[in-house]
Amino acid sequence: RAARAAGSAVAGGLDSAGGQHLARELQRFLLEPFAAELQMLPRDREDMLRAVRNDVRALQFAPEEFRWDRDFILAAAEQHYSALQFASEALRRDPALVLSAVSYDCWALRHAAPELRADR
Repeated sequence: RAARAAGSAVAGGLDSAGGQHLARELQRFLLEPFAAELQMLPRDREDMLRAVRNDVRALQFAPEEFRWDRDFILAAAEQHYSALQFASEALRRDPALVLSAVSYDCWALRHAAPELRADR
């Protein structure tokens, strides 16, 4: 499935949405063998923050409620700027949240919604 998506993306050119879809499909394909391990990720807020402190990529596999939790995302962004990339789209569009994340590390702006990145 990922190979077919990659082939059609190359043939038709990649737009932003197509590139994001391809990335998700490829990620799903590559992570399938690790499904059991992903189920063992912490479900508790403090444990999840510890996991993020060790490796921010743990947040990408976090339960959906963490990705929508404003306070949790801010705490994670304080630990690593790229935590914002795993936040819900709504939180990445929230100017106050993005400004707070950027105050911890200016590189967090890379993961804000495009309209906020364009707002100078």
